[in-house]
Amino acid sequence: MEVQATFCHNCDACASDLSPLACPQSPLDWLSAHLAELKTQTALPDSDWLLIEKYLLMPLFDVNSIHELQISQTDRNRLYWLMSQKHPHLEKMLTRAGYELFFAEVAAFQRASACDRSRYRPHLIGDDTLVAKTHSCCMEYLTQLFCPAEGLKLPAYNLVVLVATFGNTDWEIPIAIRLWLPKAHPDYQSKPKLLKAMVDDLSAEAKRRDLSLLGVQFSCDAAYQRSHVLMGAVNRAGLSLVTKVSSNLTFSVNGQRKKAATIRDGVTMPDMKQSGRLGWQYRYARIIAEHPEIGTVVLIVSSFYDEKHHKYRRIVLMSNDLSMQAPAAILMYKRRWRIEVWFKSIKQEFSLGRFQLRKLESIVSHFQLRGIAYLVLNVVRRCGFIHRSRWTLRKVMRWFRDALTVQKGLKTA
Repeated sequence: MEVQATFCHNCDACASDLSPLACPQSPLDWLSAHLAELKTQTALPDSDWLLIEKYLLMPLFDVNSIHELQISQTDRNRLYWLMSQKHPHLEKMLTRAGYELFFAEVAAFQRASACDRSRYRPHLIGDDTLVAKTHSCCMEYLTQLFCPAEGLKLPAYNLVVLVATFGNTDWEIPIAIRLWLPKAHPDYQSKPKLLKAMVDDLSAEAKRRDLSLLGVQFSCDAAYQRSHVLMGAVNRAGLSLVTKVSSNLTFSVNGQRKKAATIRDGVTMPDMKQSGRLGWQYRYARIIAEHPEIGTVVLIVSSFYDEKHHKYRRIVLMSNDLSMQAPAAILMYKRRWRIEVWFKSIKQEFSLGRFQLRKLESIVSHFQLRGIAYLVLNVVRRCGFIHRSRWTLRKVMRWFRDALTVQKGLKTA
């Protein structure tokens, strides 16, 4: 999906040179242009793409099943076949579309002034989420969750995702979505290895485009940080890392090997500092240490006062940027919460966990198409056509549902 770096001064999103989005004539034209660009990546016949497009737009009409689409039985069977056989193409389509938008933003970020770069810094976040279904046929390779309210076990799909955010804006770009499978499945890969593959692909694409990832931030939780392989890939890519440290990870401090829990508990309150930027609740200490894979890193022991329980809680953060100061690192790690907001949005607004599919390949296609739908509609929202970008994503979806129903006659049931 090629994105031209042209700007329109009639909308909020294009008022700054940081936005690489071009504005067409209307929201429907913008949506049609994006869908046409996506079509060129699939190499599918027009009839097959129309079926994929109908599934992609199903969240606009609160439709969760292919059987609710107003299509013939022949087309319905063809759509099932496409989703089970073309899942690699759909996965590449989401990643390529995410790459075009992400690298356009990175290029604009690198051309911007120092003030704009501080407010609009790209931030990559990796995490996983469980998507549980209340009613479904259980498959052998699915994990299960116990639901106390229902008194039964639910099949759960665990997704590993890489999402790009930018400063304090509401602009999120899903770059890759992978379905994690348990060890019993022949295609099993650990979650850190799945995320490492995403980082490696992103780094290779940046080199192909002759772009640097210096200045781009990366965050993940402690479960991923335990993998030295992932941390090494992030460091080699040139990303600025800030992540929570697992308590049992060993570092070398002043020539002595210590676990993170020992380092955390060995810092006394008088040794900690306060910053007006963070507020009186935060205290921190900055320590230089040696990581077994990355090398020299900065450890930040952060203490936060829990007013509810009237006590301080401590965590240890790690950064491969030796110039990273503690307040900036703490604020950067707090932005990792953005991916949890993204999970909530795509689950509630795009029905990520609601489908009636049984084949693994079809389920993978479902997740890719939901990610593409989120990406396309959020691009339209960001471009600022509808009420100058002040509408929520839910209102944007409602607007498109009405517009597509009236102007294009797109119906579902």
